[in-house]
Amino acid sequence: MPVEDDREVESLLVGHEGAVGVAAGPHPSLAYSRIVVKLGGTLIRLPRRALEQAQPRSAVLQEVFSRYADCQFAQLLQTAACNAAHSIEQRAAKWIISTQERIGRAEIPLTHEQLAGMLGVSRSYASRVIQMFKARRILATRRGAILILDKPALEARACCCNDWVRKHFDEVLGAAAARG
Repeated sequence: MPVEDDREVESLLVGHEGAVGVAAGPHPSLAYSRIVVKLGGTLIRLPRRALEQAQPRSAVLQEVFSRYADCQFAQLLQTAACNAAHSIEQRAAKWIISTQERIGRAEIPLTHEQLAGMLGVSRSYASRVIQMFKARRILATRRGAILILDKPALEARACCCNDWVRKHFDEVLGAAAARG
C-alpha cells in the first residue's frame, strides 16, 4: 500500500494459492488494494464481472471466496501484529521464507528495494539486514535476487508469524493451499 512519502509497503503476499481483486461477499465491490506483480509466473486473469455473475450461482465458488477472504484477513492481522512485535531481522527472514515458499525456488527474484517495502523500512536498512545474513552465510545475493544458502538458519532467525499464517491457510483452504 502507498504511504505518505511515496514508498510502497507490502501488506499481503499472494501466491499460487490465491487471488486478488475478488469480493468475498454477495455484493460486488472493488478490492481496496494496489496490486503489484513482483515475481513472474503463470496467472489467470478473469473479468471481474464474470466472477460477480458466477458467484451467486455457485455455492462452491461462494465458499472458496469466503474461505480465501478469511485467510487474507488472517494474514493481514498477523502482519500488523508482526510489524509491532518483531525485529526487522525476524521480519526479513519471515518475508524471505514466505516468498520462497510461494515460488518454490531457493533463488528469489527480490531486490533490496522490494524487501524494504515488505518490511516498511528504508532500502539502506533492508540492505544492512541482508548484509548481516550474508556475513553469516545464510543468504547470498545476485543482481535483483536473493539466494537462500541455509534455510534452517534463516528459519531460526524468523518469527513464527509465517508458520501461523501457513497453518491457518492449510486448515481453512485444505488442499487448495498446498504449496508446490
